[in-house]
Amino acid sequence: MKQVIGKANINIALCKYWGKADPVLVYPTTTSISFTLDKFYTVTTITAQANQDQHTIDINHKPANAGDVEKVSKFLEHFSDGEKVHVSSINHVPIKAGLASSASAYAALAIAANTYFKKHYEPARLAQVTRFGSGSAARSIFSHFVKWEANSDRILPIDAPMMDLGMFVIMIDASEKRIASRQAMEISKTTSWIYKEWVKRANEQAQVMEAAIKKQDFHQIGSIAQDNALSMHMTMMSSKPSIVYFQPETIEIMHHLLTLQATCKDFYFTMDAGPNIKVLVMHQDKEVVRNKLLKFVTPEKLIYSHYGREAHLLEP
Repeated sequence: MKQVIGKANINIALCKYWGKADPVLVYPTTTSISFTLDKFYTVTTITAQANQDQHTIDINHKPANAGDVEKVSKFLEHFSDGEKVHVSSINHVPIKAGLASSASAYAALAIAANTYFKKHYEPARLAQVTRFGSGSAARSIFSHFVKWEANSDRILPIDAPMMDLGMFVIMIDASEKRIASRQAMEISKTTSWIYKEWVKRANEQAQVMEAAIKKQDFHQIGSIAQDNALSMHMTMMSSKPSIVYFQPETIEIMHHLLTLQATCKDFYFTMDAGPNIKVLVMHQDKEVVRNKLLKFVTPEKLIYSHYGREAHLLEP
């Protein structure tokens, strides 16, 4: 029986994607820059099936709900010539908790579908197609630093060596968030009084960050990433209605991190659309930073990840 297995890691944006300039073409309002994490990933298997009425989809060993079946089936139209298949997706990352689970999920599906349906798209083209499943998933097609340019479908690795980075995820809450990112970013775009200014500033920050990546300047990269993330959350909180992903523990840990940064320059933090905090470090400094974090974070809530590789196929 024909079967193809794809694996992809999540990616964490250091310059954030938050809003679509064109929702049909899926062009972002801002240039985003990310890198993948090896600890969190999705493995997706596409298998031939006798039933040709519709695709059948399992997520974490359970039948997908109607909404997910519809979204995945629509995405597969970019690859399939009409054949209906069985898709089994196993997520090694909490779903819809602000940890980019959709990025790894759709990137794994895309890399598998690309081979199963014999499209054989080159990575740059595959990334362009993948954005129709999940915008951030397009960046998980690649390894190293990846840039998705504003108002475009240009999604490519940055021409610079990969730095030896790692990231601590402080897992405050792994449950599904109340407002999905896709809905929240549209609310921010259309109602936040600071959104347009954030877009302008975020695009300027992305230019500076790309230059910092090429110079291998960890401190400038981290400083921009921290500012960019907190500013993005300001657009959410200034929306109507306000969107607040922070939980009390999020605020408490942020205070500890900001206090610690007054004397420790070994880390910076970032956040996505969720309550969990990511702490960016140089890999060589991870134990020093871990010991500092453990003074106010319990060990079971602290997960370390090194940078990860590109989406790829596994042997059946």
